[in-house]
Amino acid sequence: MRPNRFLVLTASALLATGTLAACGDDDGGGATDAADNGSEAADQGDGQPSDLLADALDDVEMPDAGVAVITVDGTTYEFDDLDNCGLTEGMETTGFSVNAMGETDDGASTRLEVTRSVHDSGDIGVGGIYERDWVQLSVFMERDDAQDGFSNTIMDTTRDELGGPVTGDGDTLPVVKVLEEDGVVMATAVGEVALMPFTRDYDAAGEGAFEFAVNCG
Repeated sequence: MRPNRFLVLTASALLATGTLAACGDDDGGGATDAADNGSEAADQGDGQPSDLLADALDDVEMPDAGVAVITVDGTTYEFDDLDNCGLTEGMETTGFSVNAMGETDDGASTRLEVTRSVHDSGDIGVGGIYERDWVQLSVFMERDDAQDGFSNTIMDTTRDELGGPVTGDGDTLPVVKVLEEDGVVMATAVGEVALMPFTRDYDAAGEGAFEFAVNCG
């Protein structure tokens, strides 16, 4: 594993996704507040609010507690080193976030970041994003003919303003579906990911259809 190699990736991910919500309290109290606030946050474009939490998850096999799995174009990556997995609250947003580190069978370092965030009101300010779902898989590459680098593949779907249209890689929101049952947060996502342009030469992360599931445990 080469965790220091992911410093550049983490910074670029934060810049790309905008301001992410801070994590809830370790005792879980923040998670309940986030879910309550989220019920009034998102909007489906017709003036009707939508919940942060979904009515149901996608038809994707749920892994064991403390494990995240993503399959991209037929290749499956499993992560059992989860960080910040759960509901989030802060900076006038509520949401869900999971970050995870892993390794492929041949020893390449991997990173997974999945978030869903919604603003608490329509007053988001200049440059803000009202609602955003984000999936990013990164694979560290070692090459003989070039500098080492990252292969990053992403799904980014947004609604820029209250009542506005959905833009980006998905046709509707949410793409990242989140449920909380008996204090346990789970999430799934199904859609299409594409390699980030600046990593087009590093195609190890793959692109095309993906399925994601996590059990925060």
